Amino acid sequence: MSDLTRRAFVGAGVVGAAGLAIGVAIVLDGPADDERADSSPHKPPQPPPDPRIASLEAEISAHFDYLKLGDDTVATFVAAHLSAMERKPPSYETNALPEQFLLSTDFFRHGADMSRQVLFVAYFDPYWSPCYDPMKLV
Repeated sequence: MSDLTRRAFVGAGVVGAAGLAIGVAIVLDGPADDERADSSPHKPPQPPPDPRIASLEAEISAHFDYLKLGDDTVATFVAAHLSAMERKPPSYETNALPEQFLLSTDFFRHGADMSRQVLFVAYFDPYWSPCYDPMKLV
């Protein structure tokens, strides 16, 4: 067995550390330029917009045409509503969309004042937060 000198040990350590550093740099840098050229420069196709979004927004806006609705109030509510419906069982159906919308806004928190702008607060779900009573201040 040969004797390992300090100089040989340090040299082997430097070579190993350099190899490790190069390997990490390659992994963190990502694919080489020639591999990037092979990939498609286009974004993947986006799924078509949900047709229910426009109809729900129109339904709510038409139902509450006498209220001053915030810019994103209806769109935010519809997104939250559709997200909540995905989590519900298929048999769960709500026909109280206008009531659900009002309970999800600050309409009742401000005394049902129809002259002020109505803003979305949080999606109201009695099964998720049953203790919230927006009518208690009215």
